[in-house]
Amino acid sequence: MSTQTFDDRAHPRATDGKFATKDVAEAAGGMVALAPAPADDLTEILGSCSRRVQARLESPGGPGDTMTLTALRLRGVAAAVRMDHPEAKFVQLEVSDSADDVLWVADLADADRLSLTDYSVELSQDEEVSDLLCGVEPHLVEASASAVDADRRRGIFMVDLDAALAAPEPVDAGVAATARAEAMVDGYRTEHTDLDKDDQEVAREMLGDLNQWASARGIDLTALLNDTPASGNGR
Repeated sequence: MSTQTFDDRAHPRATDGKFATKDVAEAAGGMVALAPAPADDLTEILGSCSRRVQARLESPGGPGDTMTLTALRLRGVAAAVRMDHPEAKFVQLEVSDSADDVLWVADLADADRLSLTDYSVELSQDEEVSDLLCGVEPHLVEASASAVDADRRRGIFMVDLDAALAAPEPVDAGVAATARAEAMVDGYRTEHTDLDKDDQEVAREMLGDLNQWASARGIDLTALLNDTPASGNGR
């Protein structure tokens, strides 16, 4: 487990101990008003966000919409923080001094924006959180689906945990379709063929089975394929 140390000299707080002087604005679509996720769902939320972020990064078509990617990352981070610190209302993210596109968890705060830590934050999911934050474009954090209060000049972002967790998990249709197909190919390989076969061989066998199934039911598979767009719509 790794920890990060907050440099109070580099990022001085106000004399009243609060992180900022302005209130967090309500997220677009009234997301602040939604109920936060139950504690039992936090592990599932973190895992789902991590998997979806990874799928987008590895997608042949690229990561997709960067705003969607940022919202997923923040939702996962919020779940990880809330798992270890249920009393936290805000998480303070900061831009790394060594890399402009790397954020890290610098501090936690309660509803009054008072610090809950002594400048050192420990999370049991620290490695996963670091993976989620690495590569985030800081300018997109402020504009994400979560309620974020930003001081971009100092590279500090206060994320409302309840808003981040209440926001619906964003889904990119193209990546979702690719992920479903990958799951089906992996499942077929595991259940019906040699585990050492590559994707092309497995896909050929799957199509052979599908063709027999379609023929038995009077379905014109060729016509269906001709009507299917090359880029799926995720439905």
